[in-house]
Amino acid sequence: MTLEYRQSLTELDKVLSYMDEDNIKKVPNKILDFIKRNMDKNYSPNIDRNIPVYKQPLKKDTRVLLSLLYRHFWCSSEKKERLLAEDKEELDKYFSEIQRRSTFNASTTDSNSINEAVTEECKEIVTVEKMNFFKRILDRIIKFFKRK
Repeated sequence: MTLEYRQSLTELDKVLSYMDEDNIKKVPNKILDFIKRNMDKNYSPNIDRNIPVYKQPLKKDTRVLLSLLYRHFWCSSEKKERLLAEDKEELDKYFSEIQRRSTFNASTTDSNSINEAVTEECKEIVTVEKMNFFKRILDRIIKFFKRK
């Protein structure tokens, strides 16, 4: 686990310590234990209790983890459905843009260029999946808890 990720877990732990007990109880103990075990004990996050979370100078990974906790444990089922619909819409836009670019490239270039364009698009897709590393980890943790 990288130092950056450990520091994000430390920030997450600090934010959670400021939250009310009702929200903390909604998060499975195994996830909370994972955070405690893997956070960077030497890192001191700069989080002010009097400033709203969205204005805090949090690391990007911390924001991602907080949003995942919100989506899976704290938001209502209606909000969850809206978020899923928004995600689907964004993915559809992304893939239609890729298709549009590929179609444009196909009409203006020869077949070798088309292969290069498709290869580039595939690389972009792989890059996007790498950015969702933390989401995949949290999803696996959540699936593990749901089985038991």
